[in-house]
Amino acid sequence: MLISFRIFAGEREAQRSAAHEALDRAKDADGVHDACGSLVTVGDASSVPHLIRALRFFPDVEVSGPGYGVIDTQAHCVEALQRITGERVGYSFSVWKLWWDAKHPQDPIPACHSLKNATDGAAIELRGAVEADRNQNLILHMDACSEVIVLECADADNEAVRRLRDRALELNRPRKDLIRRENPDCVVHARVKGILDISPRAGWHMDANGQKTDLRGYGQPTPFTRYRLRVQWADFSDDRKYLEDPTSRHFKFTLRNTSKKQVSGLSFTIEPLSGDGSITKGEPFRVPPGAVRSGEFVYSAYGDCQGEESLQFILDDVNFADGTEWTPKN
Repeated sequence: MLISFRIFAGEREAQRSAAHEALDRAKDADGVHDACGSLVTVGDASSVPHLIRALRFFPDVEVSGPGYGVIDTQAHCVEALQRITGERVGYSFSVWKLWWDAKHPQDPIPACHSLKNATDGAAIELRGAVEADRNQNLILHMDACSEVIVLECADADNEAVRRLRDRALELNRPRKDLIRRENPDCVVHARVKGILDISPRAGWHMDANGQKTDLRGYGQPTPFTRYRLRVQWADFSDDRKYLEDPTSRHFKFTLRNTSKKQVSGLSFTIEPLSGDGSITKGEPFRVPPGAVRSGEFVYSAYGDCQGEESLQFILDDVNFADGTEWTPKN
């Protein structure tokens, strides 16, 4: 068997531009994870305002004392800012905005509204875009607001609230050809009323030795927000469209069947040369004797938080139509 393959990845400039686009159209912290991880490696001065705006998706408070730490995606974002600027300004949107505006008074970053002054237990009405994340949390994104709100609809008696929940979950069912299946660009525009719950902090809680103990906040494990609305009334409309994640990579390979039997399927592994993490895939793959057939596999370049690495292709086994199997020795 002869296996040849190529991985089609963009140049640094194309990857940087794609990451900027992903940050600008993101609606929550889940939508910026891969882009922030990418910009740690390929980001430059042009990336800074995009990264600062992405910080609005996280609690707008500074880390203080040994009791709290920032979450994974926020850490990637701040790491990219620190590497590019050489500055250690802080962790929140507000402090990085102040830093940027002082250096670029002619091009300030727009301010975000905040729920900082909201009261725990208050009855409140909110408007914005609602979507379900990969953990089936319903998330409300208010226009130009620095925080996201988890919507709790389970106990609502209102029929419209149940329809809002069902519609947001239904719109989260992605097309089969999307690489980031948990993050399709599906939006429900809603007006909701309910009781607001506020957690004092959100993120990892750590002991005196700096070891992670548990998570604080709502929407665990994501989006780690301080705010939850127990929805009692809702009105909504929806819009649906899909965009492929710009950090996806298309892995293409060609297989030539040099045997005298029909190939019916195969399984293979793609893993970094470092051996840290791998992707294994098995699928029907019919190739007549002597014939050549190409295949394609799409994956996320930054799905494991480690950044993009050189990969190797390992053919695990080949199945034949007569029920026999061939496994390479190496």
